[in-house]
Amino acid sequence: MKKKALFSLFLLLSLLMVGCGSPFNVKQLGKADIDFVADSHRKAVEEGLYDMMVKLYQRNPRELQKQLEPTIDAQVNRLKASLANGAPLLIDGREGVELLNHAFNEYYEGDRVFTLVGGLLSMIHKSYGYHTEFFLFDKLDEQKLYNSARNIEIFSWRLRTETDTRGELLLLSTELNGPEINLSFERLVAKLISMQDMMALIAADQNRRTVNSVAHSVAQAVFVPL
Repeated sequence: MKKKALFSLFLLLSLLMVGCGSPFNVKQLGKADIDFVADSHRKAVEEGLYDMMVKLYQRNPRELQKQLEPTIDAQVNRLKASLANGAPLLIDGREGVELLNHAFNEYYEGDRVFTLVGGLLSMIHKSYGYHTEFFLFDKLDEQKLYNSARNIEIFSWRLRTETDTRGELLLLSTELNGPEINLSFERLVAKLISMQDMMALIAADQNRRTVNSVAHSVAQAVFVPL
């Protein structure tokens, strides 16, 4: 009888979802409100990073030529395919902050755009506990989310200031001195930071904890461990 009652309840929920005109997915039964919020934020940050990759390749086409398949779409799809639920995103055997430091080395000879954006995505993936989707018993770590936002700030500063031995920027991004001022990178970075900070506050509220502010200086260019 219990099985029959459960089946009837499941069927009723299914019919209600269909009647409301919304596509029904059984996985939604295992989600709380915060899980939908986390899914939305994580996806938005991920899409923002793909946008950043496109912008950086457009400004630094020489980096794309270091790839076997030198098209922007191919590299974006390659990065998307590297995400796996429950597993770190590794590039050259590194992830997150370690990968960012590796790519900012002035002697790095690989595709700096792919490795830097991959490092950011790897760090974001870690800040969400390596989840690509959230369910009832998944927990967010507010400190990792907060630290990731600080690292995006540091990334932005280093991207705009770090040079090679000839004094040339490692990568071109924001354009302030040309005929047209391009602040699209700044707007995108600000959006990514605000989304991670907001998710950190939501997670802290859910966990009934406070976020520990990190004493750091962007000018020191030292990434915060997650």
